[in-house]
Amino acid sequence: MKHWLAIFICALIAADFVHGDEWKCPHSNVVVHSTDSDDADAACKAARKALEFLATQGLDTTGSVDVRLVTKLPMPCPRSSFGCYDQPNHRIHMLVISECLKMRTWVELPLNRSLCESFLTHEVAHVVAAANFTAPKPSTLAQEYLANVTMVSTMSPRQRERLLEQLPGRGFDSADQMSTTYYQLDPARFSAEVYRHFIKLGNGKVFLQNVLSGRVLNNEGNP
Repeated sequence: MKHWLAIFICALIAADFVHGDEWKCPHSNVVVHSTDSDDADAACKAARKALEFLATQGLDTTGSVDVRLVTKLPMPCPRSSFGCYDQPNHRIHMLVISECLKMRTWVELPLNRSLCESFLTHEVAHVVAAANFTAPKPSTLAQEYLANVTMVSTMSPRQRERLLEQLPGRGFDSADQMSTTYYQLDPARFSAEVYRHFIKLGNGKVFLQNVLSGRVLNNEGNP
């Protein structure tokens, strides 16, 4: 069974999911709750990649980021997800590496530590984006564009190459070709195609800033 990266912005109704000790990531505003120091270090590394990338795109990355590493995602996160951004409580729930690896594959790619860490960069991008949108009610499409571009951009070159080889394409030519439906039906291919769009001449940072302001990708309703 294929396990797609289904990241949902969800309101968690359970009381409080605190797991393990609190680890303050070096030289950052990221706090990780984990029972394992190696997992905490990996989460700090992934978060740093996301923050550094987003800073180069002109986003304010000084806000706090709260990561909870768990062996089982709390409801209502889908069972097949790797992580979930709890927007109302401003925190991330993410599977520990050992549980992520049990999913075995993603887009027919064998899961490894590097790929599992990449899923966290996606979630961190959601947190940062939430603090940077000037559009009053950013669409799901806008949020997922930014999060997926961050995830693929911060992968190791070899990991990114493997992903793009597995999902060949030319990338979206314009914002009009993107849709929430496309993302929901094939989130993995969406991630590859928005990355290809992002790196095309004339897009990049300028397009991301237009996404944040609501000039583009903001006409499909709210998340």
